Amino acid sequence: MAKISIINTKQFMIMNKKMLSSLRRLCYVALFFCVCWFAVFCWRSYNSLFSTSGTHVFFNTEGSAYMVTVFVLHALLSLAVIALCVAFVVNVLRGINCGDLFPQANVVLLRFGAIIVFFYAFIQDNLSQAFLNPAEVASGAVRTQLVLTDTPLVLILLVLIFSQMYKIARELAVESELTV
Repeated sequence: MAKISIINTKQFMIMNKKMLSSLRRLCYVALFFCVCWFAVFCWRSYNSLFSTSGTHVFFNTEGSAYMVTVFVLHALLSLAVIALCVAFVVNVLRGINCGDLFPQANVVLLRFGAIIVFFYAFIQDNLSQAFLNPAEVASGAVRTQLVLTDTPLVLILLVLIFSQMYKIARELAVESELTV
């Protein structure tokens, strides 16, 4: 009987190591995608600022403050979402090294991330207004109008649900650690 439990414990430890190494690999893949996302963001922002195709941000014209504000908010919120994703993955990697699969820092990060994702999605829905020609807006040919779609609301709900699930998983992991 004792022999069986020793074998099961060894098999469990081997399975745990395989799962942890898979989780590490997934974290590095996620970091790679965050780097790719940042590169695409930089490329698109550069084209939005310096494109001569007519679909760029007009800086030095009268009445362009609204459009520039939308573009700058988009840039800042995009960088914030990328930074939150990287911080989440780095916390998971640190947690793996410390033996904590659900670090407490990620619970706070997810709750804060829900707010950032809401505003990011809202600005993303209105990003096309950053590329309006201020002369057309001033003449009345084109109107600026903020739009609220269901996307920001759905995303904040999903992130909040995920953060609550993460918090419960953390509490269960801590509880199971104490019972062993």
